[in-house]
Amino acid sequence: MKTQSIELLEAAEAELLPELTAEELRALRDAGEPGNTPVQPLTIWSPSKILAWQEPPGMNLLGPWLRKGELTVVFGPPGIGKSRLFGLWLPICQITGQPFCGLETGGDPQTWLVIGNENNLARQKSDMQKMLAVLDEAQRAAVERHLRIHVLRTFEDGDLALSSVGSATRLRATLTAEQPGAISFDPVGALVDGDETKPSDARQMLKTLHSIVRPICPDAALLLIAHAKVGREAVAQSGIYDGGNYGRGPKTYLMAARAAMNLKPGDNEDAARLVLENSKCNNGPLFQSRGLIFDPETGLYTVDPDFDREAWLNDLDGKRSGATCTINDVIDAVRDGNHKRADIANALKDSIGASLSAVKRALTQAVSKGYLATTMPRGSYTLGAKRKATG
Repeated sequence: MKTQSIELLEAAEAELLPELTAEELRALRDAGEPGNTPVQPLTIWSPSKILAWQEPPGMNLLGPWLRKGELTVVFGPPGIGKSRLFGLWLPICQITGQPFCGLETGGDPQTWLVIGNENNLARQKSDMQKMLAVLDEAQRAAVERHLRIHVLRTFEDGDLALSSVGSATRLRATLTAEQPGAISFDPVGALVDGDETKPSDARQMLKTLHSIVRPICPDAALLLIAHAKVGREAVAQSGIYDGGNYGRGPKTYLMAARAAMNLKPGDNEDAARLVLENSKCNNGPLFQSRGLIFDPETGLYTVDPDFDREAWLNDLDGKRSGATCTINDVIDAVRDGNHKRADIANALKDSIGASLSAVKRALTQAVSKGYLATTMPRGSYTLGAKRKATG
């Protein structure tokens, strides 16, 4: 027989936490009593046991930068396309065995569970239609079998804060039903009930997330998509070895992750150009920074073969200081007798402080508009048919 005090306690708890059963409430209450929570020691192995251990095959889903059973974080400013690139295209590439942004994918096709509350169904459908259009029938069938996407159809669908008993319960039920091998959360801040910029709130969320995911999906790869700081200063101060400066708020996610990637604007005047950098990898080397070009017609990303990281950084510095380069600037430089690209760039660097990237962009625009023309030797320019239009 229950005592009256226990009955009153359970009634009070049930009123505060209506989603939990009486049995679950008792388990929570009992776990909090001194002596009722068994303390497990740390896992300790001998050297011989470590040497005898064999890594299961297929752990690397994207080289050492996304592995099963481990945590990876991606930082990028709002609106740059993180959801499209990492929430859709990366899963599709891994499922179909295609390279992702010039990086080889691996492992068996995983069941990907993509969870997020920032994109509506119309946006998801538009992106998906474009990406599936480039796949063959077998690839589309594989994506249909393995890709599972969270959509916002009810109010509860948008509530992901893990401190909510209802949200945590729904996530457990979803993981149990889908049994994913890879899970992305976009944005990870949606899981935090509190202030994401506070290390304590972010750490508590991560603890809760692991306590929910690992008992159900112990080997799933976790991909956290996080917001970054915005502005040229933030990008310029987030190099390969100080990439932790790029994330908005504390470095909690970076410290918890085994690998981290930063998605950055590649050109302030061209939103289709992006830069992808690897700022942390505990399991292997950093991959080489790369420029990406987004095609809005196909929804796909290609690697920019002409990307020059030094020129990109110089361009950032130039734009921060206000230095620009116009079509008229490069035309004037050619009129002054500078015909080789290097000579034009040096002349404009001395006269107006323009970066090499800014000069290259202005030269390309001048040629496309007919103000300049390319000539021999390669990399040289002369005045074009519209040269008189510039006065």
